[in-house]
Amino acid sequence: MTSTSGVKNLSFVIKDHEAQCRYTKVRCMYRSCGVLMLREDLSRHLEEECMFRQQQCPYCKLMTTADQLKV
Repeated sequence: MTSTSGVKNLSFVIKDHEAQCRYTKVRCMYRSCGVLMLREDLSRHLEEECMFRQQQCPYCKLMTTADQLKV
């Protein structure tokens, strides 16, 4: 039989692992996007793929979202 403190400790270990595991599914930080992906893919998504990432217009240098630059 498992003690109550043992169950709480196990719960903490599982939550800690899920917070770091590269295979845990996470949502894009931009609410307008909301795409679900593996944590290991999040950096690439935010830097290269997300249509709501911040980008600078090559002409006027104004910061806007990537979807606004796709004309």
